[in-house]
Amino acid sequence: MSLEPLSDAPATYDLGGRELTEQKQTPMYTQLADWERSDQYHNSFLIKQDQDLIYALERSRSEGLPDIGMQHAAPFVLLGY
Repeated sequence: MSLEPLSDAPATYDLGGRELTEQKQTPMYTQLADWERSDQYHNSFLIKQDQDLIYALERSRSEGLPDIGMQHAAPFVLLGY
């Protein structure tokens, strides 16, 4: 089976010498559970416990503030580590 090229551009090859084609991919939809599982997996070995964040969350709860669902990775994203 040969594929018809979608354009007249020269063929592009990957490092293994395979021709890259411009085929449409089926979209892959994710659910919240997928993101939670990914966070749990990556945080388990990439990010150590942040004692300051834990203290701030405990203090916020003890003062009656609503839980904002802060992830352990958030300070790294927000502060650009």
